[in-house]
Amino acid sequence: MTNVEISGDSVVRGTLYGEDGEFNGMIKINGGTILLNKDGSGRLANGNMEWDKSGNITLNKVTANSGMFHGTINADGGLILKTQKITSAYGRINAATAFCKVYIKVSYYNPIVYFPSSPNVGQYLIVRNTGDQILLDAGNYYVKGGMSELYDGDYAPEHEGDLYANKIYIAGGRTKGFVFDGAYWHSVTRYDI
Repeated sequence: MTNVEISGDSVVRGTLYGEDGEFNGMIKINGGTILLNKDGSGRLANGNMEWDKSGNITLNKVTANSGMFHGTINADGGLILKTQKITSAYGRINAATAFCKVYIKVSYYNPIVYFPSSPNVGQYLIVRNTGDQILLDAGNYYVKGGMSELYDGDYAPEHEGDLYANKIYIAGGRTKGFVFDGAYWHSVTRYDI
């Protein structure tokens, strides 16, 4: 059978085969689990993959073995390397921060920067002090490390035998890296900038 036209509401049983074809309206399959709209938007996999008429795609879950992304990737969960800048005399590093740049002017007296109050286990935090010496306060936690990591400037560790402290100094022009293990912050790097 060739050149068959189906018009009006029709029910076709069995399988339709065609080498090509053209649809001028919406295509809806299985109650909308697959949907192709006239404007170019649509969805697959029962709405787990959707796109709008501009081509912006929304996926509910992605597993990729490899890939390349160009441009900016924005996320609200997972591993996100967020940055933060502190310029006031008393600042708190956010829980999601991976890199914190601190610049506090010398006119402030005893500037203090606080570690995140609710850190994430496994969180890696880099604190770069580009101003004058600051006191880094771990709050309810302690910082562990060698004497060279904990002693900086005029402040020595509270517990020198075990090499951990609740508060440590970071000299001006110095960067320190810390990892939180669920109980302690560990000072893992120290270098001048």
